[in-house]
Amino acid sequence: MNTIKKLLVLSLFVTYLSASSLQSNIKNFVGAHKYNVNKYLILNIFKDKKSFYKHGRLNYVKIFDTLKNNGLFNVNYKSVKDVNIAIYSNAKTVKTIKSIKDVLLNLGYSYYFTKNIKKEENKLFWEIYFKSESLLDPLAFIKELNKLNIRVNNVKRVTSTKWEYKIDVNYANISNSIKIEKDEIKKLRKPHRDYILEVNRANTLYVTSNRLNQWYPSIAFYDKGFNLIKLDEKSSIKKKVVMNIPHGTKFISISDTYNLINIKRGITVTVK
Repeated sequence: MNTIKKLLVLSLFVTYLSASSLQSNIKNFVGAHKYNVNKYLILNIFKDKKSFYKHGRLNYVKIFDTLKNNGLFNVNYKSVKDVNIAIYSNAKTVKTIKSIKDVLLNLGYSYYFTKNIKKEENKLFWEIYFKSESLLDPLAFIKELNKLNIRVNNVKRVTSTKWEYKIDVNYANISNSIKIEKDEIKKLRKPHRDYILEVNRANTLYVTSNRLNQWYPSIAFYDKGFNLIKLDEKSSIKKKVVMNIPHGTKFISISDTYNLINIKRGITVTVK
């Protein structure tokens, strides 16, 4: 077999594998029964196989968007169910858990429970569950992950109420972080979650609380992987705090020791 024929056979084989992978994933997402009933429609909708790949990997956003737009994917149940979401991450840092929590909060999920969590070497497994009449929408979830530059390597429907996600957080950003430069003054409004400052080689932190607040400072310093360097919490009300920023700090979390409502009128921050 000459070189041209070998390349042609290889190309056809790769195309076959791509089509097979795409269809097997779609069948998994919608369920075997719905797939078999709508097989010819699905094959037609997804006939341009290459367009459902991005950088050699399945483009899950486009796949789920196409399924939903054609009435082939429904996130609603007929009654309240125990919904399970299992997340496999390639990093076990606090940054991973914080990022996922922020994504869930952005999607309106503030009440859920940890069913299982394991940290092994550089990997994290975290399974949560909640009661709902609808599944955590994979399309919305993946879009929010992508906003933080979290890559989704694999999605799997285990059952109608349990889904698995394998993610890559190596390039992830911190959600809702506020970049602040040296000598810059930031006036921050009422917080809905902890303030997260992103700093660059700053030495000193200055925080002034609004005069009507009752602030019990809770300030944490993290490195670029969002690993805790130092935590300082006060049990008395403060109007102003000046603190040295530990070496290696990339993120600073500013909160209240007891309740964010104590700083509902905002704070003013400067780093030097």
